[in-house]
Amino acid sequence: VDYFDRTINHLSTLTTSISNDVDLQPQQTNLSFFPNPFNTQGSIRINVNPGSYQLYLFSISGATVWEQNVQFSQPNGISIRLPKFLTRRMSSGTYFIMLKGQSAMFAKEKILYIK
Repeated sequence: VDYFDRTINHLSTLTTSISNDVDLQPQQTNLSFFPNPFNTQGSIRINVNPGSYQLYLFSISGATVWEQNVQFSQPNGISIRLPKFLTRRMSSGTYFIMLKGQSAMFAKEKILYIK
C-alpha cells in the first residue's frame, strides 16, 4: 500500500505539457465537388494536412473510372478539375470520389453526372 501511495504522489507532481505547435494540430479533411450534379466539367476541392494522397473516382458498380496521385506540401486547399476526356467516356449516373492516404481513407463524396 505504501508503494502505491508513493507512486500516485509522484505521478501527481509531474507536469505534462503540449506545445501549441500549429503543425501538430490536425486539420479536418474536407472533400467537396461542384457543381453537383454536373454535365461537362466538375471540380474537386480538397483540404487536408500535408502529405501524399490518392484521389479516386468510382462508378456505382465499384469500377475505378479515374485516379490521380496528389501531393500536398502546404495545409491549404486545392481544386482539381476532372479531365475533359473523362466526362466524354462517362455514362450518366452516380459516382463516388474517394481520397485515400497512406494508411486510411479520409473522405468520400457522392456526385451525379448528367449527360
